[in-house]
Amino acid sequence: MYNFKRKHEMIALGDSCHIINIMEHQGACIRTRTQISNKISKILIPKFVIKEVQKIKDLTESEIIQTVSSLLKKKVSLIRCNPDVHLAASQLEIKYPQVHFPDSLLLALAEFGTYGILTYDHGILNCARAEGIPTITPKWRDNQ
Repeated sequence: MYNFKRKHEMIALGDSCHIINIMEHQGACIRTRTQISNKISKILIPKFVIKEVQKIKDLTESEIIQTVSSLLKKKVSLIRCNPDVHLAASQLEIKYPQVHFPDSLLLALAEFGTYGILTYDHGILNCARAEGIPTITPKWRDNQ
């Protein structure tokens, strides 16, 4: 007999520091891949994160997406922010003065889409925790 119940897997947003870190450091990549293997079904990389990664890495948008997908062995897609997400990000910056743009945009996008966040950034982690947004931080521990 087969059990057709499937574990709940979330979709996660990658932040720029995390994406760069897994591209540059094999240990970070392995820790991330291990921790997300049964938790994350798909990775979304916001367009603004792609632009930040491109400032550091000389790669095209599609090369970044393909590289992350290959490294993490997960489907990776691009996501864009609409005006509502920008408005919510502004409200988060008022609510949490320590959170700045574009981190506030990542947090707002996670709230709107009910996504988790892959990040090492303590500011994002603290705000996400306060807002009830799940995070995965392979360097330390999962807060949810």
